[in-house]
Amino acid sequence: MKRPRITTEAFKKKKFAEGNLSRIREGVKDGARAYGLAAVMEFKESEFFPNSKMLTNCKRSYGDHTKILLTQFKLWIETSSSMSEAFKYRSRMFLFYGPLFELFDLATNNGWGLARETCYIQQLPVYAQLNFRNYSSECFIHIVNFLGKWPQLSFRRMLQQNCCVNIDGKKSKGIELDAFVEAEIVQPLKTYVSGHTSVKMCQKLMGSIDLLKQTRSAYTSRDAFDVHPTSHHAVADSFRDQLKGAWFCLHNGWLDLIKETDGCPGYLVDGQGKMEGKVSQCYVDVEEKGKAKLKDNFKSKLYDCFPDLRFELLCKD
Repeated sequence: MKRPRITTEAFKKKKFAEGNLSRIREGVKDGARAYGLAAVMEFKESEFFPNSKMLTNCKRSYGDHTKILLTQFKLWIETSSSMSEAFKYRSRMFLFYGPLFELFDLATNNGWGLARETCYIQQLPVYAQLNFRNYSSECFIHIVNFLGKWPQLSFRRMLQQNCCVNIDGKKSKGIELDAFVEAEIVQPLKTYVSGHTSVKMCQKLMGSIDLLKQTRSAYTSRDAFDVHPTSHHAVADSFRDQLKGAWFCLHNGWLDLIKETDGCPGYLVDGQGKMEGKVSQCYVDVEEKGKAKLKDNFKSKLYDCFPDLRFELLCKD
């Protein structure tokens, strides 16, 4: 639909290549919303959708249909999840991963410190179950710090209020602290240095005053950072892709219990929409399994991540 296609390599070795990270983010967001649109259509055709009498009674009592629709939708989700493992697996895309992803973006863009902490807590079981060791350890350390280890509440409040950097000063334009360092300092400096001299030559000229001046200008000069003069680019509307994704879900009966098969069929990114194999069990019930792992390994994780607590942990055992 006139937007770049994401390949398997973009999710793996080339995920940090130029432009790939933003495309992955767009792809995940489009996928989650496509599942959500398909779920609404399946719910509308199910026996759980409220009839005209239920809708009328709800509007008389509350002024709109929101309460009865939400109640019946939750009931449909709960019943379908108990009947089908595949439905439960796929529904997590629009019930958990999609909303969590968008909440993290909103928290970062607007500097909502408490929402950012919520995202970290919700992500930890996922990292633990999927064996993302670096992400799991960093997330675990951060959560333990802001929930109990930092000596004063002021440390936590300070990070909540300074959890992002807003370069332009415009509302809802904040970026993550590490993203700021990488995008605004590290990458421009790499580009500047590689464009002027080699690493070997830099080593030979370490004491050169001219080199120090040039390096300083990389931080002070607008041209040195190659800042694009355009502040806004036209972006293709994502709703068409989301609608196409919703059609694909409906066409293949991913949320239709009548069309369900044993297990959860898998679809490769480069598979041209063709089914191939089954989804591994390690990706099913990820949050519940991750929480169980964290509970079983909590003390050992504390021991590994916090050397200053090891003596106390050994004494308690």
